[in-house]
Amino acid sequence: MTERRPDTLITNLRGLGPTSTKMLADINVHTLADLQEMGSVFAYRVLKHRFASVSLNMLYGLEAAVRDVHWLSLTQDDKEQLRAAATDELNIDL
Repeated sequence: MTERRPDTLITNLRGLGPTSTKMLADINVHTLADLQEMGSVFAYRVLKHRFASVSLNMLYGLEAAVRDVHWLSLTQDDKEQLRAAATDELNIDL
């Protein structure tokens, strides 16, 4: 596996399609570094706030993109931790 550079465009990350990348661009996430800095949970919460139709699959896809794995390879424990973090209103303040 090739090491990804922080300036890798979101459009080149594994598992993020055109709709996801457009949504991310709308919240000023254009590169891997942008997503890493924002964090997958916070990015999901911002997207969910802005686009009501965003599902938990987006959260899993964002985290998988950061890790450079397919979202289906996230463990059940990973998904439970992500869901808990995303729904913990005290964790992240929008």
